Amino acid sequence: MNLPIQKFMMLFAAAISLLQIPISHANGLDARLRDDMQAKHYEPGGKYHLFGNGRGSVKNRVCAVQTFDATAVGPILPITHERTGFEGVIGYETHFSGHGHEVHSPFDNHDSKSTSDFSGGVDGGFTVYQLHRTGSEIHPADGYDGPQGGGYPEPQGARDIYSYHIKGTSTKTKINTVPQAPFQTAG
Repeated sequence: MNLPIQKFMMLFAAAISLLQIPISHANGLDARLRDDMQAKHYEPGGKYHLFGNGRGSVKNRVCAVQTFDATAVGPILPITHERTGFEGVIGYETHFSGHGHEVHSPFDNHDSKSTSDFSGGVDGGFTVYQLHRTGSEIHPADGYDGPQGGGYPEPQGARDIYSYHIKGTSTKTKINTVPQAPFQTAG
């Protein structure tokens, strides 16, 4: 192999390897995921609440959700993978009244659900959505009203404590179309 061809091959290999490095996704977080990460959806009455009807009003909300995104271009095939998502913790308490030690009984419930869906077509690419949520509902031993009784610790008010670990991703795969120059003959 002569030297110019070797140089070309090395430069070509280097350029191809650079295409494998993930680059920032220009569009940011997918609109569907932006909606899925809203804390209100995990509260009583929300579409992702795991524990039936909540008691009382929601207070002491905590929401710590981070987003991520990346795009990778295949080195050989003209395919782009765009992955965006979020992961974090959502928590809150529901406070209610009229719940004395006579009717009080501490409990804790745990549940999790995963959903996935896809959309798209050949022209715009296929997108796979995934949402995972794991939650807990705790009615603590001190979560009652009125005077202390029933062998429970001193009351701190009737409440239920909820926490969720949530993670959602959107992975889009599309074929890159490269405009081609018209065929020309030497002439």
